Amino acid sequence: MKQRRFIVPATKASFHADDGEDGKHDKIRLGPYLFISLAGSMALIFVLYRLIFDATVVSAPKGQHLAHVLPDGSQVWLNADSELRYSSFTRESNRDVTMRGEVFFRIVKGGPFNIKGEYGTVTVRGASININQRNGLRVACFKGEVNVSDTHGNTLELKSGRYSIANDTTMMSGRMNAEKEASWLTGDFYFNNTPLEEVLDEIRRQFDVEVHYRDTTSKVYTGHFTNANLDIALRDILGSMSLQYNRDGDEVVIGNATEMKP
Repeated sequence: MKQRRFIVPATKASFHADDGEDGKHDKIRLGPYLFISLAGSMALIFVLYRLIFDATVVSAPKGQHLAHVLPDGSQVWLNADSELRYSSFTRESNRDVTMRGEVFFRIVKGGPFNIKGEYGTVTVRGASININQRNGLRVACFKGEVNVSDTHGNTLELKSGRYSIANDTTMMSGRMNAEKEASWLTGDFYFNNTPLEEVLDEIRRQFDVEVHYRDTTSKVYTGHFTNANLDIALRDILGSMSLQYNRDGDEVVIGNATEMKP
């Protein structure tokens, strides 16, 4: 790693104040004050260095799920194409992490635990929650209580058994279906009147494949697939829509029967 060098002024300095017409000057020594200022600057440099170079990044690539234990003993599970970033913390300190994608958290009790992402922040002290920040902020609380804040300043509290959704225009909550809310942990994916392109995005993530499809009719899908077998998943999704696919290794092309080559 290339060494970074920080340049600071010398520790001795003086300030000259004009005394007026006689041209005399009073010399004011600033050595102690400058020392304090330098000490603060060095402390800031140290904090920035820790934030930049000491951060731990946990990443689950496409096609894989990942489990990880945080420094305080909390457990996390990352869905495919998801990431978690944090600096070291203890159970009783302020615990801050940044996430992308979808992550299930089992957080041990302690100081405030702040989970930040593109669409908002979730704060807990001890809870089991699933957070999805792909196209908005969706939080499902399985145990404990959480506070949810979106990027527009809206907030709400969630108790066990409830979920919340926040997007560009609204924030709402309701009672969740516990069997389906974090079903990705068992490789199951459920959809209800979901745009087909969003379903295919999940196919891309779970199987790490390229999917080519131009949807000109705004098709939606209600149903389920598992990430055990790509061909079965594609047949389950496309069969009800009179769509077919050709597959060449990790590349999938989807179209109507008249568009597809035999």
